[in-house]
Amino acid sequence: MMNLLLLFWVAVGVGDPQYHQAPLDQAVKMVRPAGRIVTAGLGEQLSAVHFKTMVLKEAQIIATRVTLGEFPRAIRLMEKGLRHPELLVTDQLAMRDIGTAFERVDQENPATNKVVLDVQAV
Repeated sequence: MMNLLLLFWVAVGVGDPQYHQAPLDQAVKMVRPAGRIVTAGLGEQLSAVHFKTMVLKEAQIIATRVTLGEFPRAIRLMEKGLRHPELLVTDQLAMRDIGTAFERVDQENPATNKVVLDVQAV
């Protein structure tokens, strides 16, 4: 399975020193081999991409302005039962197990696709 990192550009934090790493730079470091990074929206921040990392991982960056009505269409397809994003989730853990969640993702096991943290689980 391919890893997919969905990157939404938001105004919060851009230029703030506490956000020391650009979102796209961080995504390039996190993406699995043969993975995809999808940037959704327009950020004002310049992003340098370490091209060698992308080549060695054989990863892809896909950009979209999110102005062509993709989200409403995707919601309609899910409402009709034609798309099943829940099938991408291979693990669901309580927030207290965040360390385990990161370990699973870091192992780059092909059987682990998406790990969801449940912030309401006790």
